[in-house]
Amino acid sequence: PLVGCGTYADEHAAVSCTGIGEDIVRAVLGYRVAAAVVAGAGVAEAGGAALRAFAERTRGEAGVIVLDRHGALHHAHSAAAMPVAWIGADGALHTAA
Repeated sequence: PLVGCGTYADEHAAVSCTGIGEDIVRAVLGYRVAAAVVAGAGVAEAGGAALRAFAERTRGEAGVIVLDRHGALHHAHSAAAMPVAWIGADGALHTAA
């Protein structure tokens, strides 16, 4: 795996990306989301801004799931649909489209 592209984690945030792999690698999308969190952005702002820049640069489709060190979770995508699922702190399965 190419750490920093589709997957990245440090003491501030963890990010997982999916979509057109070559475009995600070129954009270093995972790291860009995490770097925005380090710079003070919330997870929603970081994910959204990185995906907007990704779409402008590549015209590709991608999705991100980002979790910060406080447990804040956000998922976003530039595709028409990209379902996600996770197990919350409550132990329950959550899904979203």
